Amino acid sequence: PNGNTDNDYSNDTLSSTTQYLLGSNLPFAEPLNSGTLPTNLTVFDQNTDGFQWTYNATVNGFGQAAGGSVVMDNFNNDTRGTLDWLFVETLDFSSANNAQLFFDVAYTRYSASFTDTLIIAINDDCGTNYTPIYFVGGSDLATAPDQTSEFIPSATQWRTDTLDLSAYDGSSQVRIAFINQGGYGQPLYLDNINVQSAVICNL
Repeated sequence: PNGNTDNDYSNDTLSSTTQYLLGSNLPFAEPLNSGTLPTNLTVFDQNTDGFQWTYNATVNGFGQAAGGSVVMDNFNNDTRGTLDWLFVETLDFSSANNAQLFFDVAYTRYSASFTDTLIIAINDDCGTNYTPIYFVGGSDLATAPDQTSEFIPSATQWRTDTLDLSAYDGSSQVRIAFINQGGYGQPLYLDNINVQSAVICNL
C-alpha cells in the first residue's frame, strides 16, 4: 500500500457466494388458476410508478369455468411512456426441438390516440440482453373493437398467439419477458402461457 510492503494480509481478500440458477425443464404450462400471481412469474415495475402486472381472479381466457389471468391496467393508470415487465421463470431448452410459445391475449384500444403495445423479449445469457421477438400494439393487438369504457373481455374477445422459439433450442438458460408499453389505453390481459418442444414421431 502506498508504495510500501503490506504487513497485514488479513484484509486483502474479498469473496462472495453465488448460485447458478438452473432452468426448469420443458414443457412449461401456466394456466393462471391458482388464485394469486404464481411464483413462476415475476413482475418488474421498471419506472417505479407503482403500476405493474397484477393477478385478476375474475377474468380468464375464453371464459373458462375456472381460473384467472394477469392484467396490466392501462385504463385506470396513466402508463404513457412506461415499460412494465412480466417474467417467466428461467427455462432449460437444452433438449428442445422447435420450441414454441403459446399464450392467450385480450385487448382493445381506447382510441387511436390512446393505445398500448405488447412486447415479448427473450434472453439466454443470464439476463444481460433481451431480444424483442414480438412487438404488437394498437389495432394489431386488439381482439375487440375500440371502446371508451373499461375493457373486460368476453369469452369471444380472446386470441391465442404462437411464437417460434426454435432459435433458442439448445440453450440452458432462457428467460421470456412479456412487456407492456403503456399508452393510457385499455387493460391488457394474458392467460394460459405455455412453452413446449415439438413432439417428433418416428414412423
